[in-house]
Amino acid sequence: MKQNWKADSQELILEKQKVSGCVFIFLSFFGIVMMSGGIAGIYFRYSSTDSDNFFLLFIFYFLTMMGLIITYAGFTSPSKGFGEKIVFSLSREKIFFYLSSLQNIPFEIGLGEILHIHVLKERRRSSSSTSGHSSYYTVYLVYLIKTDGAEICLTLFNLEDEWLRFIDALVQFTGLPLKSETETVQEKNGSKTYHPLENSSLSYPLSGFVKEENSEGKRIFTIKKEKKNLFSKMMASLIWLFLVSLPVFILIHVFLLMTDTDISSIVIKVLTGIFSLFFLTLLFLTLLNSFKTYSIAVSSKGVDISLKFPVFSFFNQEVSIPASDIRQVRVNRGEEGHFFLSLGIADSVNLTLKKRIFFTMGAFQKKDIAGKFLSSIKMLPLWEVQAWAKPGLTATVFDLLYLEKMIEKGLRLSEKAIL
Repeated sequence: MKQNWKADSQELILEKQKVSGCVFIFLSFFGIVMMSGGIAGIYFRYSSTDSDNFFLLFIFYFLTMMGLIITYAGFTSPSKGFGEKIVFSLSREKIFFYLSSLQNIPFEIGLGEILHIHVLKERRRSSSSTSGHSSYYTVYLVYLIKTDGAEICLTLFNLEDEWLRFIDALVQFTGLPLKSETETVQEKNGSKTYHPLENSSLSYPLSGFVKEENSEGKRIFTIKKEKKNLFSKMMASLIWLFLVSLPVFILIHVFLLMTDTDISSIVIKVLTGIFSLFFLTLLFLTLLNSFKTYSIAVSSKGVDISLKFPVFSFFNQEVSIPASDIRQVRVNRGEEGHFFLSLGIADSVNLTLKKRIFFTMGAFQKKDIAGKFLSSIKMLPLWEVQAWAKPGLTATVFDLLYLEKMIEKGLRLSEKAIL
């Protein structure tokens, strides 16, 4: 996503342009071509009596379904047309995050809530390298660290010079302290003082995906999954059918059509069985994640978290954490602009392996949930929201910010005591 920034005496604006629709048009076209080729292959091979007919039919079936998935992703990608604008306003002492997915209704952070600006650069391994040697690249990050320890990723640069120019402009404009994890950038003390906002997150509009009720002295919040229209449900069913049938086709080919009994054939069958079992297990966990609902009961005594899976009630999980073991509640913003609501808990809180799997599955980036800089506290993920989440279709960042404040209020947790 391309970005540019500008500053005057009262405002600094960082704008990330919308993702070009040409990318999604090309993706959809590629998917249609792949799907058409697969359908044609199935048609011409269906009546064949060759010994390898089953394997070729599987290949063409695979191409058809992959083309269908790619086409669907190209036409319906939620990130299509997404853009954002971040405005630092000195006159109002606020930072406004305008996300196109939120119909440009901004969520706000007071400059008085920012502890410091934190910058770093990371050398990462490229996942797209096709050679035998590892390929690396460097990214340059700018974070805002809030006084409650929350980490807000402001932006990411690919060029060091551009990163350095933006840091200088941001520090000079805001007067906030600067912390650095690289020798390229020198740390600086703050030159301006801002007043914290009062109850800034309590007035945010809820999307309707958070149900709130009171029972037995507890305030209970239930978070629902996103809504899908009939077409999306049909496409999801086709995709699931493809993913489940993939290992089934492989198993049929290996165990029924391979009649050899030599050592190599036995090894192939064993490895195929292990792969298929692992693949189907991942599919099942993904299916569970798509059904999950959270219920968070908050009182001054602590938090009771219920993770429920309709239809698969056997896997329901519950965790009770006393108030004395809760250190903080955070909403972090990751590199991709996604938001994560997490609960900081004491090291003495031990979760079983089963609970750890079910409470952490489905998270986008674990490093963004736990944090990069102030992550010495054990974090329990509660919910994640994509940057392009749209009101009316799913929960939004407003819901997470509201939940953060309500949990803190119910626990009587003081943010000032965290740092």
